[in-house]
Amino acid sequence: AAVFMFWRRNRWHERPERVLRGLELACLFLGFVWATPVAAALTMDQGKLLFPIIGLVLAVLGIASTSLIRVPTGAVIYLAMVSATVASALYRGVEDYNFLATMVCVIYALVLIGITINSHLDFLRRSRAEIEVQRQSEVVKLLLNDFERDAQDWLWEADGQGRLTYFSPRFAEVLKETPEHLLSRPLRNIFADHAVNEEW
Repeated sequence: AAVFMFWRRNRWHERPERVLRGLELACLFLGFVWATPVAAALTMDQGKLLFPIIGLVLAVLGIASTSLIRVPTGAVIYLAMVSATVASALYRGVEDYNFLATMVCVIYALVLIGITINSHLDFLRRSRAEIEVQRQSEVVKLLLNDFERDAQDWLWEADGQGRLTYFSPRFAEVLKETPEHLLSRPLRNIFADHAVNEEW
């Protein structure tokens, strides 16, 4: 919430690189803040609470990796710090199965890091595809505007039900209709209304 307030107040949205660096530093700080008490709790408690604490920590790691998907570097920093702390505490603290517990923690962290990076790459692919579609749409619109400006033809486009979704100014001019009145009307109705018009 604090990052969002500063973002809006200081116009950080105009400086995305600085925002990302700030978020990565915040992830580093949060990783340190979260890892220190967790390590202390794991080294002090050898009893029944050890595995619930580990379960809680791993659940929080999963939630954090999901929350930080748009900042993959920050997510990797956070996950690496906390999971390394938990893994080292497990290796030192668990007498039986310390290697197995440590490996489970490390593998879990690596899976979360892989999911985070994969999700971010998927987001980047979708963003690039959307940008390309938008660029192509703008090129088509420019070409259509050039053609429309230089031609006296009536251009229109209709949807699957025959309702007008686009038409050239010349189309509305010949029909002596306002664009608002023509838009979304079925072509069949427009043709019927203007069948007696000589220009038509």
